[in-house]
Amino acid sequence: MGVVYQLKAPDGRCYIGQTKSPLSTRVSQHKHFALKTETGSPILSELIRRHGMEAFEVSILCECADADLNANEVACIAREKTQYPDGLNIAKGGGVVAPHPESKRFMNEEGLPKYVTKRFLDGEHVGYRVDKHPNGPERRFISKDMLDNLERALAYWNLLEALEEPLVVEKVDRAKYVQHYQDGWCVKIPGQKAKYFGSPAKTKDEKYKLAMEYVDRVKNGLLDPDAKHIRKLKLGYRVIFPDQKDKQFVAAKKTDEEKLELARDYLDRLRRGEVEEDDPECPRVQYICKYCKGFRVQHPDHPWAAFALVRKTKKENYDDAVAHLRSLGVAVDV
Repeated sequence: MGVVYQLKAPDGRCYIGQTKSPLSTRVSQHKHFALKTETGSPILSELIRRHGMEAFEVSILCECADADLNANEVACIAREKTQYPDGLNIAKGGGVVAPHPESKRFMNEEGLPKYVTKRFLDGEHVGYRVDKHPNGPERRFISKDMLDNLERALAYWNLLEALEEPLVVEKVDRAKYVQHYQDGWCVKIPGQKAKYFGSPAKTKDEKYKLAMEYVDRVKNGLLDPDAKHIRKLKLGYRVIFPDQKDKQFVAAKKTDEEKLELARDYLDRLRRGEVEEDDPECPRVQYICKYCKGFRVQHPDHPWAAFALVRKTKKENYDDAVAHLRSLGVAVDV
């Protein structure tokens, strides 16, 4: 005689199995599979590791002859709807020795579906990966919640299994642009400035994810082309353009969005060569730009210096800036 039994997890989902041994022995095997080996139902094992075997309700659904175990297990799984994602069974049942044909899709040693594998980083299990599935691209599921990683991986696998036609996705070899850098990652893409992801507030996996997302944005042309010319200030924005005066947009009466729009409009005019007319009293000079109520000298070989005294006129501040620039050895013809 054997039994068909049910394990009810704390979240309400159930697993149905069969055994010819004493039920207590089979329950101990589930605990052993979860803690010591790589076999058994992967979702059930994750829940056992999280909550402990004592948190499960164990019950017998039916007792029958050994020859009827397979049929009764299949019937109970169908009746109680315990097959994933409604329950914790990954197959339709039918015995460990003679599994149901559907379970042939679950082919690896860890009881996971074909194309679903564990993901390791520095020898530590960090999540799951769905890879090389004919119906879709690789996806990785990495977070601190291992059960959530597994369920999201299986949900994606189920989605791909149900597709009649493969997903059409342009493949980009992102990893070749991402390199280890100290405790984080560095992205080096031809034609782009190197980008570093090393925030101590984020985990290594989170930084890797940000690096990969950055590669995607570059490849898909989603980076802001104005980013290197428009800098965010506390009260607005500053436009920086080669051989042009810096210009700030910090009007108190305008919203942040309006200031950004003005900065973008000004940058567009600079790109079209529509620069503003020089002030006759303060003609434009290389390395001198407007700053607050005065001017700033910004030479690449020297620290920048500001000349914006309120007690002086605009022309006086300008003359001081020109004099300072000449003291640096720069010829100024004004």
